[in-house]
Amino acid sequence: MFIGIKDRPVIFIDDNIPNAFKFEVLAHELAHYQLHNNKHSYCFNTAKYLADKHYRDTVEAEANAFAERLIRYVRFKLNLRGIRSGSAALKAVA
Repeated sequence: MFIGIKDRPVIFIDDNIPNAFKFEVLAHELAHYQLHNNKHSYCFNTAKYLADKHYRDTVEAEANAFAERLIRYVRFKLNLRGIRSGSAALKAVA
């Protein structure tokens, strides 16, 4: 979950999420920060998000697409360094 606390961006990742998925969740939440926050308050239109399904679906689809590209980029960079995506090093990033 991406929220603002005292005008600072904060991302919480549920401890119950398996470690294998935490990198994907982090990438998704970073996407919300990059794409959907108000640069002055680190939040987006929460009321509209909750009330408008089309807006919510759009925001989530954008975050998912951004996260997928970010993950592909990170894996590409790790592969350039000779780190296989299934290696312990990538799991440590996750």
